[in-house]
Amino acid sequence: MLIFTYYLITQNATLRQHCHAATHMRTRKARHGRTLQYIKQEKKKHENKTQRHIHNEIKAHT
Repeated sequence: MLIFTYYLITQNATLRQHCHAATHMRTRKARHGRTLQYIKQEKKKHENKTQRHIHNEIKAHT
């Protein structure tokens, strides 16, 4: 019974996070009208962040 309750709680938490993320995406889409330029810009921002992250990881290990 305890395991089942735990499972329900964890499922609920992940579901809530998922919905929260979806809400954010929806509002951002609405605000920017989902223009192609905006999508490209977001993609680039994400790529830059990833690059920086990788760079920092490398620096940390040397």
